Amino acid sequence: MTLIDTKTLKIGAITKVIDNGDDAPGTILENIKKEFKDLFYKLDIVMTKGQWNYKTLSNIDKTNVFLLFITKCEVVAKKIDVKPISFICIERGNYSINK
Repeated sequence: MTLIDTKTLKIGAITKVIDNGDDAPGTILENIKKEFKDLFYKLDIVMTKGQWNYKTLSNIDKTNVFLLFITKCEVVAKKIDVKPISFICIERGNYSINK
């Protein structure tokens, strides 16, 4: 989510919101600030939004990371065996999709 998304949805009222410190699309763990990385690995559950987070976080060594995105790219849609422009929520590493 962008910081604008979190403000619009008032997510800060129910949880702490921090920026990862990197302008790259997705979350590239080697590039993010220490505060974000420490919190990322400490949390029991992480929810991400966007196809770029799927691309950058789908193979990390952490469980309970859930990836929410729309398959905008045919390559990604084929990889997880869904149609393009599908709304997806998968756990990192788990590509079995219920159709």
